[in-house]
Order: sequence, then C-alpha cells, then structure tokens
Amino acid sequence: MAATAQPARSADFVLARFWDLLKKELALYPGRLAIIARIVTAASITTLIIVTFGLPSAALSAFYTFILSRENPRATLESGFTIIAVFCTGGVVAVIGAMLAVDYPLTHFLWVAGVLFLVFFVIRVVPNYVAAAAFSFMIVMTLPSWDVTGPTDAHVASILWTAYSVSIGVLVTIAVEYIVQSFHPQDDLFSELNDRLTAVEELLRAYGRHTAVPEKAQSKLSQYATVGSSRLRLLLARTRFDPHFTGQMNAIVSLVGRLVDISANVAHLDLSPTEAERTRMIDAAERIFDIRSHLMHRKAPRVVELKPEERPAPGIPLLPELERTIALIPYAFVGESDISPSLPPSVEERGKIKRPWVEDAFTNPDHLQFALKGTAAATASYIIYNALNWPGISTCLATCVITALSNVGASRQKQILRIIGAIIGGFIFGMGAQALVFPGIDSITGFLLVFAAVTGIAAWVSTASPKISYVGLQIALAWDLINLSDPRFQTSLTIARDRVAGILLGLICMWIFYERFWPVSAAQQMLEIFTANLQMIARLATISTARRDHASAIHEIREIRDKVNNDFAAVNAQADVVQFELGSRRRAQLAMRRLIVKWQPTLRTLFLLQLAVIRYRLESSIDEAAPAIAKAQHKFDSCLAATLDAMTKYLEIGTRTQCGAALVSAYQELEQTIREHHEKVTPRAYAILALSQTMVRALNALYSEMLNTRLPFHIKAPHLAENVKPTMQTR
Repeated sequence: MAATAQPARSADFVLARFWDLLKKELALYPGRLAIIARIVTAASITTLIIVTFGLPSAALSAFYTFILSRENPRATLESGFTIIAVFCTGGVVAVIGAMLAVDYPLTHFLWVAGVLFLVFFVIRVVPNYVAAAAFSFMIVMTLPSWDVTGPTDAHVASILWTAYSVSIGVLVTIAVEYIVQSFHPQDDLFSELNDRLTAVEELLRAYGRHTAVPEKAQSKLSQYATVGSSRLRLLLARTRFDPHFTGQMNAIVSLVGRLVDISANVAHLDLSPTEAERTRMIDAAERIFDIRSHLMHRKAPRVVELKPEERPAPGIPLLPELERTIALIPYAFVGESDISPSLPPSVEERGKIKRPWVEDAFTNPDHLQFALKGTAAATASYIIYNALNWPGISTCLATCVITALSNVGASRQKQILRIIGAIIGGFIFGMGAQALVFPGIDSITGFLLVFAAVTGIAAWVSTASPKISYVGLQIALAWDLINLSDPRFQTSLTIARDRVAGILLGLICMWIFYERFWPVSAAQQMLEIFTANLQMIARLATISTARRDHASAIHEIREIRDKVNNDFAAVNAQADVVQFELGSRRRAQLAMRRLIVKWQPTLRTLFLLQLAVIRYRLESSIDEAAPAIAKAQHKFDSCLAATLDAMTKYLEIGTRTQCGAALVSAYQELEQTIREHHEKVTPRAYAILALSQTMVRALNALYSEMLNTRLPFHIKAPHLAENVKPTMQTR
C-alpha cells in the first residue's frame, strides 16, 4: 500500500508545482495589460482589413503583430521595415527559384533541398533572428504551393499576397505603437527594474523594523524570481542603444535578478535577525532606495566601497551575499554622472561596413552541420507529406524552421512548447470555434470578437517568461493559420487536424536528426561560452594603453566589448534551455547551470570595472607617467590575466592554481609606486587604484568561491569532476 501511495504523492507534488508555476507565470505584472491591449488592437485591426477585403494567403498578417518590438516606436519602425524588406527578399528568391525548376521533377526536388539548406544556413549565421525567421517563413510557407499543378501566375500571386498581408500587419502595428506612445510615453525597462528593487527594499525594511513582510512585496518577489530576467534582457536586445550602454544595463539586469532570487529565498525562511543584522538590512534598503532614485532619473548610482570580506550573519545566512550584490550594482556605471557612456569609435570603425552575418559564417564547420541537419529534417518531412499526397500537413516545414536551434535543449524546448501551443490554438480554440461558434456567426463583428478573445489569451501567455511565452506565439500562429489562410469563415475541422498533424511530423523529423546527428548540449555550450568570456576579459587586461597605441587599442577594446556582451547574452540564453535537456547527466547539467547563473553577474561587473579602468588609463596616460609605474601596472595586469586564465583552466580541466595572493601583492606594489610618484600622476590615477582594488576583491572572492565549490563536470575532462574533493557543497 505504501508503494502505491508514494507515486500518488509524487504526482500530486508535481501537479501542485506545475500549477504554482502557471499561476506565477500568468499573474499580472506592471505593464502587462498595456502590452496585451496593443497586441490585440493591432491584430484585430489587421484581421478586420484582411476579412473585409477578402485578402488570401494572410495567415501570417496577424501573427506578426506579436513579433514586432514594442520597446519604443523607433525600434518598432526599424523592426517592421526590416521584416517587410526581408519578406520581399524571400519572396523574390522563392519566385525566381521555383520558376526555373518547377517544370522538371528532379530539378524541382533539388531546388527544394537547396532552398531549404539556404533557409537553415541563414537562420544560423544571421544574428538578427527576427529577420532570418521572416526570410525563412516566406519561403517555407509558400514552398508547398509550387507542388500543386497549376498556372505559374497563381503561384506568384500567392507569394505576393503573403508579402502584402504581412506588410499590412506590420504597418498597422507601427501605427498603433506611435499612437499609444503619443498619449502614454513609457519606459518598460526602467519601470520593471524599479518595481523589482522596490519589492526587495520593502522586504529589507520589514525585517529591519521587525515587522511583517508586506504580502504584496512577498508575492512580487516570488513572481519575479519565477519569471526571471529574460523579459528585461529581451527589452534590451530589441532596443537600439549604444552597445556599451547595453552591456552596462545587462549587468544591472543580471545583478537585480540575482538580488531578487536571494530576497525571494530570504522571504521564505523563518529568520531571527539580531539587532546588528536588522541595522544592516535597513542600511541595505537605504542603498537600494538610492539606486532606484538615481536609475529613475537616469543618473549613475553612488558607489559604495566593496568590503574585502563580508561580515557573517548567523541569523540571516544570505545577508552578506545580498549586501555584496547591492554594492556591485553602482559599479556598472562607475565614473559617469549620466547613464550614457561610450568609448569613441576609431577612424577605421567609422568607415567599416557592418555585415549582416557573423564573421565566421563561411569558415566555421558548426554552421554547415546545423544547416545540413535542418535540411535533412525538412527534406524528410517534405518527402513524407508528398508521398502521402497530404498537402494539408505542410506545416511540418515551418515546424522544422521554428524549432531549429543550436543545441538539444533549445530545440527540445521549442518542440515541446510548439506542440502544446498548436494543440491549444488548433484543437481547443480552432476546432472548438469551428464546431460551436462560427456556424452561428454571420457577421464580421462576431468573428472579430471571437478572434480578439483568442488573440488576447495568446498575448497573455506570450508576455510570460521564456519558460512558457512561446506557447502563446504558437497558439496565435495555429489560430491564424486556420482562420486567415482563406478569406472565408472556416467551419471544416480537417484544417485544424491537418495543421497539428503537420506539426507532429515536423517535430518527429527534427527529433530524429537534431538529437541523433552531431548533438550539442546546451549545458556544455553554456560553460564553454562562459570560459571564453574569461579568456576575452583576460585578453582585455593585456591591451596596451600607451598613447602611441590609442587607435588600435580602442578598436580592439570595442571588438572585445561587443563580443563579451554578446557572449553574456548567449550564456543567459543557454541557461534558459538547459532545463529541457534529459539524460543521465541532467542533474549535473542543472547544477552547473545554477553555478554559472550565480557567477555571471559578478563577472559582468568585473568586466565593466575593467572597461572603466582602461578608459581612465587611456585618458590619463598613467602608464607613461614614470617607468616604475608602467612596470608595476604591467605586473598587475599580468596577475589579473593570470587569475582569469587560472579560472578558465579550473573550469576546463579542474586544475587548481592559487594566485590570489600574487594579485593582491601586485595591487599593493602598484599602489605604493603611484603614491611614491604622486607628483607625476593626475588625480585620475587614484580613481584607477580604487577601481583596481574593487576588481581584486571581487575577482578573488569569485575565484575562491569557484575553488570551494565542487563542479559537476569540466569542459575538456568531464570525468575529472568526480575526483574533485569539495570543501563546500553548493545547494
């Protein structure tokens, strides 16, 4: 009897956890209703135009109202016209290629395989995923029409109507955003940061005053801890800020996210803080208030000295880490009064043409492997649905494109969420409306009310965290494919059945080819990118800042800065999808994910501190003030790079190198040398010293934490992790 009771309790526990997650993901947060209202308005106006004028091939028109950026009208405008241009380009490629190869079965098949390879290659090498997806969508959505015997003019017209309908949806969305912005200017990024910091501040004040934690603050912390920082990172990714500013704000987002996670854990503990600990919590709350005030006025927060060792807090074990995280936030904007610093572009960079693809697009074999896997999966789907003579399941091609991501975890996440969204949008809403609602509707108004209701549900889900937001997009896509592919009201249930069957076929093919040929682990990628960042930051420490090298130094600094910022974003992206990887190493992969997510904010701040030190050195020429200073600075830089290299080696193969003492000694020597030659240096040199001291303390604390933590696995020698004896177990 006990054996049967245990699974029941386990199932109840999983169900309760799932329901709790769902409630938090779908809970209302500031600005959510406004975003949903704008999406529903744009989609409804687009649908009204499509249905009123009976435009064919308009399935993607309302869907693209979900895709466009909504951070500000300018970003929406740029993103919108990029989508229109890319859609037209994809249409031209589809028309020219099909017209040249449509008449002969062999050449037609080879053309299909070739254009599918182009689609997956573009998805892989074009950094702008929205543009790459638009190009791919245009091709795979119109590709099946060329398999049907008929006049070429009709096929070309179908492609043109698809591009035209998408353009309508994009233009309507741009117009809605400009109208909303004119009446209600807003800044979602800073508002959400302020809301998170306010919740942490209220928690700390409640503990500091020995009063009950406000239920609203506790609920918000729990919700924000569940949702994470992915939406804030997405807001930053879609804006057109200066790359350096974007990197700084990403550091703020990471630190605030870490602060929320710590506070959410504190809120659920039964704590008995001492009088001294309550005082420290009041001080921490005051610092957060100061940070909030400065950020909302677009001013850099005041820097608080980072103490070499946090005082222990027996009553609140997480308090030292919370204090250190708060202290690191102002360092993202160190040395600036306004939040808009940037390094001046060099002469070469001003004239440099930015390519729309990654630098190693034609040299990295990983891109070729990715494209071949995608082509094989999509071509297999194409052959199957043509062999079955079942054109209704051609959505398998779009499924292959949508779920084609760089590793197993990311692809599996998209596959699971796509099928869930397709079932909800296709079977539940699609078939339900066709069987129960649409037969009794004889007006556009009734249709629009139903359409807006389902779109609102999809928009609500799509504004959740990346854990489930993709379900909302797929609900909208399945719903639109059923109801907007043809200008007439659809009452046939076969359409929804065929769409979902096609999605299942695409998922099966993707599972076979992506998880059986050259599989890539998201956890492994996450760790590799993290260590690559360590190496790049170590390289940054060795760049010459002498006056004769200014032009080349600034050029290299900007290249490293952009690369590191992109890699930080990539680490976060991989961390989001590691949870979808299964297998015998899942527990180790999740443990590594927790460690990297914990270390990433500190490394981000170290990187920004290093950029600030280099900027000061470029301006003050401290290296050339005296030969002794230059020698001491070079020694400090070498020790800094050696420490970062030692961290890399530990993550790669488990080699332990104690270099903290050498770094501290190098800093003390630099400080002493500068003070001995104080008459030859500017006051900026002492600012460099203060920042260098903060870097030493933060870096040594991070490396010490790494060495005191048992790593689940290493990059180059996973088996060595089992031989590492832990001195401190991480939870």
